[in-house]
Amino acid sequence: MMHNTLNIKTAVAYIPYQDLENKNMLLGLLQRPDDFVLHLRRYTSSLTTQMVFGFRTTSTEDPRMLQFFKVAHALPKQVFAA
Repeated sequence: MMHNTLNIKTAVAYIPYQDLENKNMLLGLLQRPDDFVLHLRRYTSSLTTQMVFGFRTTSTEDPRMLQFFKVAHALPKQVFAA
């Protein structure tokens, strides 16, 4: 699944998504600079959900995004050390 999602030919199709999310993130940073980390999380979450599931993460308060980062933060560091 990941190979089909991230191969070179498919990756070119994601450029418009990246452009849209870059602009959205920059606007968010201008409006609420203190939420820097949340804007980065929304950006990465939205790109991922667009590529894999077909929907955007449009808000820094999106419950799915917040739950994901809550769970990821609770995981032991050894999970990511491989």
